[in-house]
Amino acid sequence: MVKLVKKPVFSVLLVIASLNICSGAHAGLLSFNDFFADPSVSVAADGSEAIIREDIDFAVSTISLDPFLGDPDIIIPGLNVFLNFDFSFNEALNENDEFVYALFDSSTLEDLAFAAFTNSKTDSVSLDLSSLVGRTLGLYFGLNSLDSLLNSTANISNLSLITVTSPPPDSQVPEPSTLMASLAALMCFFVTRKRKVPMK
Repeated sequence: MVKLVKKPVFSVLLVIASLNICSGAHAGLLSFNDFFADPSVSVAADGSEAIIREDIDFAVSTISLDPFLGDPDIIIPGLNVFLNFDFSFNEALNENDEFVYALFDSSTLEDLAFAAFTNSKTDSVSLDLSSLVGRTLGLYFGLNSLDSLLNSTANISNLSLITVTSPPPDSQVPEPSTLMASLAALMCFFVTRKRKVPMK
């Protein structure tokens, strides 16, 4: 299982700066323009941010990168390579929705890191890819609409690969999720393995 490091959003720039000073870190930004996005997802022109909105036609709105489906193979694992991103899940008042993300092996469909949130949350995530050398990696973000209202959103930004000379000391192994709705949504994504087209 991939190691997961979580840090407050406001400290991200400070962490990156300190890594560059103390550990010779090298950061490479990834573009959401390389991802496949549902119509309900807005991507910034420069690819730096994606905003997922609930979709009136589908229960799940997604943006994903899956080399198995022909997307670019840009998440390259390596020793002391970390995949970082920020997210902000904004669950609307009186709504029952869920934001999920998953790092997975595009060839075997194995979930390597998975998390789900049923309440509003803003956080930064750092996934240690050191143990995944040789794997073809995919990344999935989804907003599950669990009611009839459509006002919740999820923002993802600052997606990057960072290489450091030594891993952060507070790395830890993530606990597996127990949210069956999330697993069902991901299972649907993996089983179909095709792009969805809205009903006319």
